[in-house]
Parts: sequence; structure tokens; C-alpha cells
Amino acid sequence: MENTDKSIATNYFRLSNEGIHLLRNKFEYKFISYDQIKMYEIKRGKVAKNWLVILILGIAFIIGAYYFGEGIILSFLYDSNPLYIEAIIAPTIFLIIGIYMLYMSLKKELLLYFKTAAKSYKFSVRQIKQENRLGDLNQLLNMKVR
Repeated sequence: MENTDKSIATNYFRLSNEGIHLLRNKFEYKFISYDQIKMYEIKRGKVAKNWLVILILGIAFIIGAYYFGEGIILSFLYDSNPLYIEAIIAPTIFLIIGIYMLYMSLKKELLLYFKTAAKSYKFSVRQIKQENRLGDLNQLLNMKVR
């Protein structure tokens, strides 16, 4: 397998003259030749695979934090019982997790989609865009994919 200096690589895939090398921990675990690729597309899309599930869980965490926090505030205002630090930390953690889940579910990025006869793949091209090699990626795929 020839690895030239012109190969385009990220942490998840590497494009060479032979095809696309799928990487895991910088080691190749699967090779897909350009002949196997039916179509490819570079477009903005959601990064998370199950973004709707993450969105619903994030909203649930935020609603839970609201009701939990509301109960604490009401007990602080109208009861003379001591307020424990755990009662303040728990809704705050719920709120932070909920906001993070909302952010991750709605996050969009430039992605490379390609389909083979058996499976479709989706990879982020953020690293390639930062290196200003998006034109090289598109040119290589245009030449190799029929």
C-alpha cells in the first residue's frame, strides 16, 4: 500500500490513490476502493448519529433541572429547614448536562457522505477544511469516484 505525501487524512479516514482507508486509533481497520463507492457528497449535516434522541434527553434534563430547582427555591423561601449543598449542585449538574446535550444534538458541521452497495458512511471534514485542503479532497474524489 503506497502512502504518498499527497494523501488526504483525518483521524477517521485517509484517502489515497487506491481508495479510502477507514482508521481507528490511526490504524486502518477497513479499506474501501473507489470502485465500490456508488456516490459521495460533501455537505453540512448533523454530527451526532442519533441527534433526535440526544435532543429529547437534553430537553428532559433541562425540564428536570427546572422542576428540581423550583422545588429547592420554594423550600428555601417558605421553609425554615436547612438547605444542603447537594440540593443546589444536583439541578445545576442536570442543567449543564441538558445544555450540552442540546448543543451536541443541534451541532452541524461539514461532512463527507459516501455510499457503497452495502453501507453508507459519514465523516467530518473539519480537519481537512482547517488545513485548506477541501479543494484537494473534492478534486481527488471527482477523479476517482465514477
